[in-house]
Amino acid sequence: MEFFFGNICLIGKWIYFNQVKKIFFESIAEFKLLLEALFLKEWPVNVLDNEVAELKPYILKAYIDLSYSGDDKYKQIVDKICMKIFDKHPVNQMLEAGAYYYRNDLKKLNMWFEDWLGQRGKVWNLRMGERNSILLSFVQIKEKYDHNNVISIQFAIEQAKWSVIGYASRKEYSGDYLLSWYNNLVKYDASMIYTYAKKVKEISDKITEVGDNRVEYNLNSKVFSDLFSCGFLSIKNTLQDNYYLSQCIKEPEYLVDGLSGYLKTMHLNRNELLEVWALGIGLLDWRDEDNHATIHSLQMAIEKCAKKNNVLNIYNELKNYGTAYIDLVSNSAKYNMPERWRENRIKRGLSEMPLQVIQSYYEDENTNISSTELLNALKELKHNEELSCELLEKLALKEFDNEKYGINHNCLIEYLINSLPQPNADKVIKYYLNNALKSERFYPEADLPALVRWMITHKGEEYCENGLKEIIAMQISWMSSAGRFETPEINEDSTYSKLLNWNRIDSLIDLGYQLLISIILSDDADAVRTALGGLYALLKLNYHYIDAIERDWERLHYRAKEWILMIYELLMTDAKDNKEYLCEIIRKHCCDEDFNIALYANILMKKNYPKQFTEYIKTQQDYFYQVPQNGFKNMIQVKNDSPWINGTNYVMETIKVLEDSLGENLDDIERRTVKYCETIPDVQNLITLKRRSQCKVSLNKVNCAFLRILYKDWYDGRWSNAEIDIARAILSSSEPYVLFNTPSLWKYNDGKFIDDIDKVPEKSKDIQKTQIQQLIETGVNEDEFVIAGIVFDYTYKAEVCGYMLTYLNIPDMKEDDAAYKYERNSRLLLQKSREFKEKYHCNISLFFNGVESFMHSNIMCGISKTALSCFGWTVDLNKRILLRNFRGDIIGRFELYYGNRVSSGNRYHRNQPILQRWIIRRDELKNLQAILSIDIKSVVNLEIDEFE
Repeated sequence: MEFFFGNICLIGKWIYFNQVKKIFFESIAEFKLLLEALFLKEWPVNVLDNEVAELKPYILKAYIDLSYSGDDKYKQIVDKICMKIFDKHPVNQMLEAGAYYYRNDLKKLNMWFEDWLGQRGKVWNLRMGERNSILLSFVQIKEKYDHNNVISIQFAIEQAKWSVIGYASRKEYSGDYLLSWYNNLVKYDASMIYTYAKKVKEISDKITEVGDNRVEYNLNSKVFSDLFSCGFLSIKNTLQDNYYLSQCIKEPEYLVDGLSGYLKTMHLNRNELLEVWALGIGLLDWRDEDNHATIHSLQMAIEKCAKKNNVLNIYNELKNYGTAYIDLVSNSAKYNMPERWRENRIKRGLSEMPLQVIQSYYEDENTNISSTELLNALKELKHNEELSCELLEKLALKEFDNEKYGINHNCLIEYLINSLPQPNADKVIKYYLNNALKSERFYPEADLPALVRWMITHKGEEYCENGLKEIIAMQISWMSSAGRFETPEINEDSTYSKLLNWNRIDSLIDLGYQLLISIILSDDADAVRTALGGLYALLKLNYHYIDAIERDWERLHYRAKEWILMIYELLMTDAKDNKEYLCEIIRKHCCDEDFNIALYANILMKKNYPKQFTEYIKTQQDYFYQVPQNGFKNMIQVKNDSPWINGTNYVMETIKVLEDSLGENLDDIERRTVKYCETIPDVQNLITLKRRSQCKVSLNKVNCAFLRILYKDWYDGRWSNAEIDIARAILSSSEPYVLFNTPSLWKYNDGKFIDDIDKVPEKSKDIQKTQIQQLIETGVNEDEFVIAGIVFDYTYKAEVCGYMLTYLNIPDMKEDDAAYKYERNSRLLLQKSREFKEKYHCNISLFFNGVESFMHSNIMCGISKTALSCFGWTVDLNKRILLRNFRGDIIGRFELYYGNRVSSGNRYHRNQPILQRWIIRRDELKNLQAILSIDIKSVVNLEIDEFE
């Protein structure tokens, strides 16, 4: 705020000099700097608050007045500032200051008026509320400064009269009529989708351009669902239009709603249904509560399609492929259940016979029977053919008499009118209208359209189509304010269709695969993580898409390649018939041009195919001759302005880790990286999804240069026999099992980890530790013991991390020392290597750290390599992570859970409460204690990290 205070002081000084009749003097450079800082520099919102913005025009007007009483040098600076601001004809707070500046030059002021209020003025393209507000501002300017009536605004005033015909700037719901009539028409005839779906959507999108369209999401979901229900050719035709595809990329819920629509009409087998599920879980993030209803809708659509096609027990298989995605909307008190899947819900049985329910409702004024219960009773009677016309008419008359707030959203009345024969329905409606006209609580603008729409059931398809045509015509009339304004143009987004190879898309799953690959190449780390999970599920179901990935390999950047190798690593654990196929692919990538990939692939070969591995494959790369042998400058620093998946200053941190593990000075690596960076081009641009992402993917040429230099030195023999140390430094510490398998919901305490999470920071350290230990040990059997555990939970302003480790309580062992023992990048693949070394410690379990690809995607607390070796234990990864003793018996397991958010302020879906723990048989530990004659103890610690 210094620049604001500086300008106020400068004006005060100038006024003082004028009052005492002295010549004002100030450094020209300082004067210019202060004015430009306040009026021309674009400051972040949190720096320039609303009060300063409101005061800016008054400060500028003061400068304008004072500039006439000082040296011409100051006036020239003020004039230049004013011209830069006012040449753009702003209509914010600076409009008044601009009119004041041009008060003696009405020609310039008239150009300003014409730019906004002329026949092709900017104001006519704005929403009604903004339009009228700006019009009022110009009228006030004219009254204040145009005393001789030089500026004409007659056209604008006439146009403004029509502004009342149009869309509201806030809460525009007229699209609801459009959607309702369209819904009814396609129920009559599904072929009408081809005629009206895109037309209805175009109207809705244009409403969004000129008003606050509150029905946009529901209407788009319905349209995409309908277009997808027409089959693959319709889907392909729709998404080849970049406008539709860009909307789906930005709002993937539309794609998943489309999948639900596709399932309504398709006959799919078990594998095909699971492939659709894989696409769904690759497009939507289970951690984002806004996605839960859409995900659940897809689950129910798959179950319904499976039942229709005699595919049994699909539920358990869906759960195997995405545990966290199952039954996401089971908590009906927390989530609004969307209309699009409500028909699939399990209906509750009636506590009384349907006729008794209806009789009680009709005769008892004080009944507590809800409209939903009554509706279910009516439907049951109708199903049993016991619903009489007389009963329907009596109930309809009663409901009309009871309704005091408008009938347009009364589902019960709608059902009754639709169920009555037309003469009886007409009779009941006439009764209502006669009474409503005499009532003070009649809402014709809402009730009459509802009555007209309800008659569709009686009037038939032609009536419905004609009604939809009339509503479309009405919407177009509103959109242009009865022809006074041009209808808005729909702005297209980025060209996403070029990212897809349509020649290789012959099925819905082909299309889904290409969408997932495009998302993986985007800048949105949250979306990338979700897409990788979906791709892993798809590859488990259909190895054919590994060939597709290999064809697309050169499209992938060095991070994406590593993520794909993680998928391959996990696929190897349960590959039966495809082990040799994966072996050939991994062998090929041992020669990759990116060092992290070549090293990773070599380690995978050594671990999974030891008989076919003789030595590390090192391949000379074309860029080796460009890598410098020396450099002169130090200080690599790459700063990011928002959260990124690999933090900041990645290269410098990695060099420090390498120096610690290798025991040598690597200043030459830093200097050569600086020099090499100056000669290589920028890395490929990431695709922008334009979503509300919370974490970004970071690619930069500094990282690329660093990895290339490491590769060249490795090829030359510098890192021989240190491959695992290098891998621990440069490879992601994310564990593929954790990254690609979603956690289960915490089974206790309604899915919550810590009830009073917001109050945890206020508690004493001892109480905090006790609470964490009780949480981590919840639900563990008496004959079992938690050997390691960690929990992350969140308030709106802090991350709470509590963990529990175990250690051998040797003499002089301090609990605090055991609590802070950690190892970098102890991924299972690396830990199982003979070359993997740990620092000296007495811990059975350790805190694992390192550079994760994605938040909480590693095993954060695990069993140390030292303990595994000493006790003869092995970690076995198949469908689960298990702990076995030297005889091969299962003695423990790894568990992974997520918890429901408790803090109302935690709206960041990346801040998902997570709990991991290792559970071991208690008798195994007792045997160890007996053999070692050393007690095994647990230590609990808690850290609270305040957000910036």
